[in-house]
Amino acid sequence: VGFVDLRQCYNYFTVDRKEIEYYDKKGFYPRIFRELAAMFNIRPTKFVAYSDIDRMAIYFNNQGYEGQNTTVAYRPRQSFINREEFLLLVHTKEGDVIELNLDRAFFSQSEERRYFCGMFKYFESKGIEITDKYHILDSIENERDLIKEAYKLKEAKWIFSKTGLYLLFKTS
Repeated sequence: VGFVDLRQCYNYFTVDRKEIEYYDKKGFYPRIFRELAAMFNIRPTKFVAYSDIDRMAIYFNNQGYEGQNTTVAYRPRQSFINREEFLLLVHTKEGDVIELNLDRAFFSQSEERRYFCGMFKYFESKGIEITDKYHILDSIENERDLIKEAYKLKEAKWIFSKTGLYLLFKTS
């Protein structure tokens, strides 16, 4: 199917001056239908204006895939199927949460990675609060391995008590 623009099939989003256009997942959408929609240049999309966004959070699942009753040791990003989620969670003022896929930013030579930090500076200039508890922006800006940096935070555990907030580190 050489004439089909397969980029139309997959979950990506577009940042514009006034809004974000994103792929509208309407439940199960089989690959053949995505390819047919791409062939006719139709892709179900929605828009969210910056004025409708309350805050954003960069989410990275640093828990890893433990497997299903196996003893196989897991390595981060070991396979395509069992890899960690890397998402931008957009919280709207209406209380909805929109999940935008950030997987393309994993590749150090990708255009998405190149403009990643600039995109978030643009969001902040629109008055949107950005939460990055995995230090992804810092890792990309300083050219460190964002996966290793996010997994370092797995060892830290926060404990809440009446007297305050404590950070404990797990020791080996």
